[in-house]
Amino acid sequence: MAVPSVASCSIGADMRMRDDGRIRWHVGYPGDENEMEGRLSPKQRSDVIRRISDAGFFDWEPEVDFSYRHSIKDCGVTEVTVKRDGLAKTVSSNSCVMPPAFGELVEFLTSGAGAAGNPVIDWWPSWF
Repeated sequence: MAVPSVASCSIGADMRMRDDGRIRWHVGYPGDENEMEGRLSPKQRSDVIRRISDAGFFDWEPEVDFSYRHSIKDCGVTEVTVKRDGLAKTVSSNSCVMPPAFGELVEFLTSGAGAAGNPVIDWWPSWF
């Protein structure tokens, strides 16, 4: 499969990568409003999309391994969405029991995907 050179990616509110290379990711505990922002070079963006592709994302079913969904309480769902070539694909997994490849991809993306970041300073917090 050819790897697109331009794509955007998101994991809920935890990470957003735009097709121009801007990236924001959440740091800290759930509920914290701490975010970092940075910019990926064209090569870094291509490497991120290649890593997503190499993990098998574009071949995964929309729901990855929900076998434990009803036996684990208080687990959310993690969704990864990649938009490319005018199309969007979302893959979901139980947040507590992610398959290894999915979990590794989520961990890489939500850590900033290799971008150097600076703290986001919002003058009007979302709770205001």
